[in-house]
Amino acid sequence: MTDFVIPWTHGGGLGYALLTNSSAPLEVNLMVSHSWAENAEDFLETVLRSTSDDDVMFICALSLYQAADDDGPTIAAQLGTTSTESPFRRVLE
Repeated sequence: MTDFVIPWTHGGGLGYALLTNSSAPLEVNLMVSHSWAENAEDFLETVLRSTSDDDVMFICALSLYQAADDDGPTIAAQLGTTSTESPFRRVLE
């Protein structure tokens, strides 16, 4: 995260997923959950093995803005204060 996602998105105010697809955002059809303690390479290899090229995934580490700077929303603001505001719930709906 600190070596790639944050430097790539710093100052842009958008998560990596939206930053790379900002010209034509797609609707998510798959939510992928992960553990912060897991190995990122193993996680990504599992995602690649388990999905198709047509899947549009919400992976919070790539979808939420992680840079924690003044150019974008904080993690807390993105998560909301109630479950109905949560991006996870909105994706599942």
